[in-house]
Amino acid sequence: MNLTEFQEWNKAFYRSRNWDQYDIFIRMNFLTEELGELAQAIRKYEIGRDRPDEEVKTNNENMQDIKEEIGDVMDNLTVIMNQYDLSLEEILQHHINKIEGRFD
Repeated sequence: MNLTEFQEWNKAFYRSRNWDQYDIFIRMNFLTEELGELAQAIRKYEIGRDRPDEEVKTNNENMQDIKEEIGDVMDNLTVIMNQYDLSLEEILQHHINKIEGRFD
């Protein structure tokens, strides 16, 4: 699946569940929540949590959690892009141009 296909899938899926109806401030809270979960997954992978009330996972299981949380972050970012009718491919190309322009 390429980026445009993912963005279109995201738009259709979220629309079918009416999840695209949340306003931008609620969506930003969802994104923040997912970023926190990603930070926690990375912490578990890198240094552990040392909590007796949580099961200890293998590095492979922790890496799967990181992948899952990155997907959740990407989903929420894509919903925001769709809300503003922005193209993921255009955003990435603009970002590449900006970064490369800094070092010319």
